[in-house]
Amino acid sequence: MAIVVENLRSGERGQYELIGFNTLDRGMVYFEPNTGYRVFPEIGKPYTDCVEGMPYYSSPELLIKKVVTAW
Repeated sequence: MAIVVENLRSGERGQYELIGFNTLDRGMVYFEPNTGYRVFPEIGKPYTDCVEGMPYYSSPELLIKKVVTAW
């Protein structure tokens, strides 16, 4: 299991934490720890657009700037 921190480029300069697992069949998979939503983080893309099923309103100002994984 990995802890993943995404640095977001926004007015508040926030961070968002995810849980990551390296699987044999699907590679790295990421989930929000509180909601269980699956996330497909992509640098330069808004965080809200990376969550499976898009359960959040789109926020173009929350661009993913960097993804850091710690094992």
